[in-house]
Amino acid sequence: MRRALPVAALALLAATLGACNSNDLLTVRDPDVPGPKSLTGPGALPVLLNGTIGDFAFAYLGADPNDGGGLIAGTGLLADELRSSTNLVVHNQIDQRNTPLISTSNLFLFRNIQIARASADRVAAAYAQFAPDSSGHALALALSGFATLLMGESYCSGIPFSTIDATGTVITYGDPLPTPAVWARALAKFDSAAGLPIADAAVRNLIAIGRGRVLLDAGQFDAAAAAVSGVPAGYHYLIGASANTLRETNGVEFRINENGQATVSDSEGVNGLPYRSANDPRVLWANAMTTGFDGVTPLFVQLMYPTRSSSVPLATAAEARLIEAESALQHGDGATFLVKLNAARAEFSGLTPLASVPASRDSQVTLLFQERAFSLFLTAHRLGDMRRLIRQYGRSAATVFPIGTWYRGPASSPVDQSPYGTDVNLPIPQEEQNNPRFHGCIDRNA
Repeated sequence: MRRALPVAALALLAATLGACNSNDLLTVRDPDVPGPKSLTGPGALPVLLNGTIGDFAFAYLGADPNDGGGLIAGTGLLADELRSSTNLVVHNQIDQRNTPLISTSNLFLFRNIQIARASADRVAAAYAQFAPDSSGHALALALSGFATLLMGESYCSGIPFSTIDATGTVITYGDPLPTPAVWARALAKFDSAAGLPIADAAVRNLIAIGRGRVLLDAGQFDAAAAAVSGVPAGYHYLIGASANTLRETNGVEFRINENGQATVSDSEGVNGLPYRSANDPRVLWANAMTTGFDGVTPLFVQLMYPTRSSSVPLATAAEARLIEAESALQHGDGATFLVKLNAARAEFSGLTPLASVPASRDSQVTLLFQERAFSLFLTAHRLGDMRRLIRQYGRSAATVFPIGTWYRGPASSPVDQSPYGTDVNLPIPQEEQNNPRFHGCIDRNA
């Protein structure tokens, strides 16, 4: 009986194989996965838009820490929000303000935000064809605007914006744009979005804050304040995350809390802000009581995003009020300046209002940018603000960015030491020189 069963099974298998076409065994049918031909026409727009949202989230939040994470963590290292706690040289170089053109970490940052921008542009074009007056069209334009301004805030002057045709084979190389032209490109995206009949209030306010942010970058303070004046208290637009896949993961939490490759800073390099010692309720952190990935640097984890599924703000009412406060500062209107700062602080529970503001303008500037740093902590704003302190307020890089000796390990006995470099932005990676129109940064100024 034991011998007969296998023989019968083999006979049945042979009969079955003989009755079918053997070529069919190699044919894979997966009707649940849409192919390129199915992603055309108006019915495909929601799918395409979701793909763009995913591309933007991946570039903004990041995922795999070996790939440099997203712009939040990458720019946080170059600024004063985070310190490297890894022995991976490509991450340490960014933290040291000395990123080489061949940095793989920087390459992934640049590539992913360019992919997000190009994805948003393609989807916006599809909406323009099939559903031009929809909120989806406005959102795609807004995401392109945010991707563009994030590049302008993070990278040197001379960013090219190339395109590829629908077949994925023909590249139209972009010319390197000086930073003012990058602001103009981003503003054009937001202006186009704002001109649509948008029913979705959340998208309308996202566009308003995007316009305000890029106008602030361009030094148009009154126009920036006017752009955000209608944003209501309590507003926030979140970029979602999920623990389902590494691509969807909140890379800030993953890189800092789980991998320990970066740690929350405190007065880094003389000029850094006291993110930990200020004990400000807007900056949530904890002492992990262990070391980071390198086994020597004390690890202080962030609690802004406690899980891999934590969403991250892209635009908030607090930012709108801070933009209005900066406009008041420009006019020497101390009373309105204080009111707007306190309106921004009111967006956070447990934060008391300021009783007054300093008398001198220079001290008011210092206060404003500290309020911005704490209110917008780990949302990819700080590097752009540090550059604005140099570009718009006349401060030197030596008084804004970390200086002196960079070290890894405990301050009492560092295992690695070197001087900080001079970077105030990230360089455009060497790989972009495959673009025949691009020959390097126009300049590395703030």
